[in-house]
Amino acid sequence: MLDAFKAGGDFHSRTAMNMYPHIREAIEKKQVLLEWYPQPGEDKPPVPLLKVNGLLFFQFACECISQV
Repeated sequence: MLDAFKAGGDFHSRTAMNMYPHIREAIEKKQVLLEWYPQPGEDKPPVPLLKVNGLLFFQFACECISQV
């Protein structure tokens, strides 16, 4: 997580990419974008933009606890 924070950008999405193989795969296949910075004349990304919030981490924590 520290590396993702240092890299900047969307910390939660970058961390999720490294935690969940299916998210990384979707990014590598360009099915979703991790980050997007619009250029002049662009109003939306060419593919869906990955946005992750705290619910993902809550779910992950619950899964970890249930395995203990």
